[in-house]
Amino acid sequence: MRTTQVMSIGGPAVKAAGTKALDGTPADVRHFLEVGQYEARAQDEAAEAKRKEQEKKQEQEQEEQKQEERKPAPQPEGEGSGKRAADGGAEGARPASASASGGGPVSAVGGRELAATGVGSATPWAVGGSAVALTAGAGLVVAARRRPARQD
Repeated sequence: MRTTQVMSIGGPAVKAAGTKALDGTPADVRHFLEVGQYEARAQDEAAEAKRKEQEKKQEQEQEEQKQEERKPAPQPEGEGSGKRAADGGAEGARPASASASGGGPVSAVGGRELAATGVGSATPWAVGGSAVALTAGAGLVVAARRRPARQD
C-alpha cells in the first residue's frame, strides 16, 4: 500500500520504479521503499530542472529576437546630418511610449523596456483605510453637533 502512495505522488521515474517493484518480489518492494524511491525522485527532479533550463533558454532567445526587432534601422551617415543641426537633433525623435513595432513601451535611452506601472498590492488597503477614517471623522462631527448644550 505504501508503494502505491509513493507512486501516486511521484514523477514518471518514481512511477516506473514502483511498478517494477510491485511486479517483483517483496524484497524488491522493500528496496524501492527504502532506497529506490529516492533515487527515482532524484531522476525526476533532474529531468524537471533540465526542462526548466530549456524553457528559460527559449524565453531568452525569444526576448533577444524581440529586442532585435525593436532596434531602429541604422541610417546612412550622409542622410539627415544637415537637418539635425538645424532642428536641435530632434529628427526621428518619438515619444518613449511608442515602439518600432507598435507594441509595448520602449525607452528613449538604450532601447530598453520601461517598467510597467500599475496598482500595487497595498493600494486597496490604503483606499479602505482612508474610507474608514473619513467615515469615522464624519461620524464624530455628527455626534458633536447632536450633543445637547449643557444648561447650568
